[in-house]
Amino acid sequence: MHEEARTARSRRRTIVSALIGVALTTSVILYPEDAFEASVGGLRLWFEVVLPALLPFFVLAEMMIGLGVVHFIGVLLEPFMRPL
Repeated sequence: MHEEARTARSRRRTIVSALIGVALTTSVILYPEDAFEASVGGLRLWFEVVLPALLPFFVLAEMMIGLGVVHFIGVLLEPFMRPL
């Protein structure tokens, strides 16, 4: 009985996901100008907000890993982290 409920829930979730996908695809086909404007707006937001916010973190993290700073700090903090 429990397995049947899980299967029914999974089937319902699959149908809902498919309907959402069909609705999104249909809206892109029916309104291509709006879809294009929305995608350009999303890319502009990513390049103007997300990338400048995350790029310094990614660059510094990669430099610290490359220089071995992360390993050094890990060795220093190992005695404190061991009991956890």
